[in-house]
Amino acid sequence: MLVLGGYGGWQAYQHWPLTAGVPQRAIARRARDLHGHTSSINAVAISPDGQLLASASADKTIRLWELATGAKRDILKGHTSFVNDLAISQDGRALISASADTTIRIWDLTTGEEIQSLTGHTAAVDRLEISPDGQTLVSVGADFTIRCWNLQTGQLEHTLVGHESSINAIAISPDGKILASAGADRSTRLWDLRTGQLQQTLVGHESFINAIVISPDGKTLATGSADTTLKLWDLATGAEIQTLSGHSGFINDLAISPDGQWLASASADKTIRLWQLPDGSASEVLTQHTNFVNHLAFSLDGQTLFSSSADKTIRLWQLQTGDLQQTLQGYEQPIDEFTISPDGRYVATGSNDRTVRVWPL
Repeated sequence: MLVLGGYGGWQAYQHWPLTAGVPQRAIARRARDLHGHTSSINAVAISPDGQLLASASADKTIRLWELATGAKRDILKGHTSFVNDLAISQDGRALISASADTTIRIWDLTTGEEIQSLTGHTAAVDRLEISPDGQTLVSVGADFTIRCWNLQTGQLEHTLVGHESSINAIAISPDGKILASAGADRSTRLWDLRTGQLQQTLVGHESFINAIVISPDGKTLATGSADTTLKLWDLATGAEIQTLSGHSGFINDLAISPDGQWLASASADKTIRLWQLPDGSASEVLTQHTNFVNHLAFSLDGQTLFSSSADKTIRLWQLQTGDLQQTLQGYEQPIDEFTISPDGRYVATGSNDRTVRVWPL
């Protein structure tokens, strides 16, 4: 890491612009470091209006920050173990947190007051998802169950039981009718989100499934596995469309561009692959990372792909050409989580080094 100087709360880190994969010069890219957590950062989330950043930590707390200035807004205390995930309601009024203490807590994002504690899981709550209509909260537990809650009342609506081991990923269809879940039992299950009934079980992968994503038109489900393959499925029928091969390591994450034309896969083989949809034809292989690629996200305009890696960097790729646009670096530990602000002006990251960092783009 090259620290070039700091001013006004910002620290300047290396930012490499590249042409044809060759770094030309180092430019000071200012990143704001937000300090206060005393353990690793497990999740970060930005409010829909882009004003607030929330960070969740293994120190059992959630911290609220002003995204643009980095000013501390609040510390939310109440969980008695690691806070594993965060979600923010579509109206920006409620923050939801999931914890290893087996509870889900709902907080007033304006006042920082706890509104409600949701109980029912019998082991750590690992991840959260909110339905497209904003009415249903979905939680995934280490108890191998999925629970669906009415987000307005906090009432438990359904408990989905069927997976035989850890559930690693969930996705909700754009129309909010289908919940897909996948995990270590090598199966993907499709549930009716309204009734909680299991519709189909999709099998075919030879090892655990780490990632699933549904296309914006709701027609295609993609799954990524430790068997190094991706599979495309017809979401309506459950039929397997195609198996996509090329990676030589675990598939860690998947993302589909907002226009539904591109599927990106991140792998432990240090590469990202781009596939054209709906046929799954291979396009580009992005090779600049030097360690596992962990997470992916597309910009809202679909022009840029963001990737984070165990090589301690976030890289920004131009989707149409596959060219590396920017490399954000400065961490001394792998970047575990990142999120992009709604206006595309900031990337917020979290790491095991206990630091939340905000990068202006």
